[in-house]
Amino acid sequence: MCAAISDVSVLSALLKRLTGHRKLSKEDFDTVVAITIQKVVEAVGAEAITVFLSEDEGIRFAHIHYAREAAGGDPERAEKLIKRAGELKKIRLRSGEGIVGAVIGSAKSDLVEDARKDPRFASRVDSETGFETRSMITVPLRSRDKTIGAIQALNKTTKDKRFTREDLSLLEEVAGYTGDFLARIQDPDRKPDEVEMARYVARLTRHPLLPADKTFEPDEKLLKLIGEPTLRRFTILPLAKTTTRSLKIAMSNPLDIQRRDSFALATQLEIGEVLVAPDSFIRKAIDRVFPPAGDIADVTAAITDQYGTASAETLSVEENVTEESAPVVQLANRIIEDAYTRGASDIHVEPLENDVMVRYRVDGICEERIKLPATVKRALVARIKIMSELDISERRLPQDGRIVFKKFSKSGIDIDLRVSTAPLAHGEKVCMRILDRTGSIRKLDQMGFSPPNVVLYREIIQKPYGMILHVGPTGSGKTTTLYAALGEILSPEINIMTIEDPVEIRIEGINQVQVRSGIGLTFASALRSFLRQDPDVIMVGEIRDQETATIAINAALTGHLVF
Repeated sequence: MCAAISDVSVLSALLKRLTGHRKLSKEDFDTVVAITIQKVVEAVGAEAITVFLSEDEGIRFAHIHYAREAAGGDPERAEKLIKRAGELKKIRLRSGEGIVGAVIGSAKSDLVEDARKDPRFASRVDSETGFETRSMITVPLRSRDKTIGAIQALNKTTKDKRFTREDLSLLEEVAGYTGDFLARIQDPDRKPDEVEMARYVARLTRHPLLPADKTFEPDEKLLKLIGEPTLRRFTILPLAKTTTRSLKIAMSNPLDIQRRDSFALATQLEIGEVLVAPDSFIRKAIDRVFPPAGDIADVTAAITDQYGTASAETLSVEENVTEESAPVVQLANRIIEDAYTRGASDIHVEPLENDVMVRYRVDGICEERIKLPATVKRALVARIKIMSELDISERRLPQDGRIVFKKFSKSGIDIDLRVSTAPLAHGEKVCMRILDRTGSIRKLDQMGFSPPNVVLYREIIQKPYGMILHVGPTGSGKTTTLYAALGEILSPEINIMTIEDPVEIRIEGINQVQVRSGIGLTFASALRSFLRQDPDVIMVGEIRDQETATIAINAALTGHLVF
């Protein structure tokens, strides 16, 4: 009577939000609670599990789950129990009331063999709902030395009908690694502890925890064999080679299958055992083998020292400047490298009245990374324009360009960036979209679809004609889903043609065209030419105008499959 969280993609998405230090929603809270309850039900064998939260108004029934055994196969009784769960959520226990109140007050677990004989038992709850409570285990939910609630298991379903000390220990373990995250969801502004997070993820996913202490020594030879760019890009720490072709690794989210697969593809090695460790610990281990040369914080400090009191009008960047010749040049490179290693899709350099803000978009959400003195904004934008081959003297009109990053950096990172500038009130803003030339296509199973939707989507993309529209906000995965779909149907038997701006991932076996508006190669003109190239499948990067929409729809109506 509580849906099981068995889909790995759901749990993986939750862990990505947790390890990404994001603000968490009520849905995240419900998922954490449901996962917690599911693990208790599997191991303890209780008729009912309740999660209580302590609030100013008293003690709230936050989540109630009844096992199938509670209904005894009777649909009518099952319906009554669901109704009872709704009734319980309206009830508030007074602070200190009942066995749960005593446990929250004392912060000590309690195993009661017969609740009806215990003077602390709040019998009014059974009276109001018609449920008969017999035995129970109640353990406190604690977070940083504060009791925030309790988990209670009711009525053992085995033959002897008695909870054991082993049941109590298991419930205490689950409560131990759940309390901090329930507290975090209740207070999203609370600063997370990465060690606590790693411990929670390890226990939840049943992966070993890497002891993140000062005695750890990274395998320098192995890390150098794989290379700094790959390690920093994926934030994965190789621990040992288990065979000639497989690795034992540590990462913050072992259920991030796409990151694991991409790392395996980049290293040409299989992933064996996976341990859990905080991202900060992994980065420090990589830094010990590859000391950062002018890390972004150092370059920012140098910029502030050099330009903090200078006038913006006096700053300039010459076109023949090299990577090592000025802090501004180093800063531009470090911003791009830092964004790439953090998995950002976009970089925003935004001029404000008193400073310059640099933000990254990671997993669809913008997050502030650094702030720079306002005096540096013209020099930084000019440097990015030089890298993009744009006109540095034109500040009044928007411009678009492209950076081939390996021309300007010795880091070994092989990416391109689509660059767009826009004149704002306090100067020019720059937005850079990161295009990973070494990126790989994800599989549909890694896209976060529910199992029924994967089946439905696979069925649709095999159709001989029609149109499939992918819509959503920036960074939501539209293009990634398109590439996954094309990868699924790719075959020598069909002719696939794409018009993109830009071509983000080059795919062998697909005819990909890059938009070049300056010479008249637009989405609409490319689509017209495609219809004379005998295509079976056409992928349109964006539908920006009525002309493109009309041609795309006509193509779908005349025997082509249009994405």
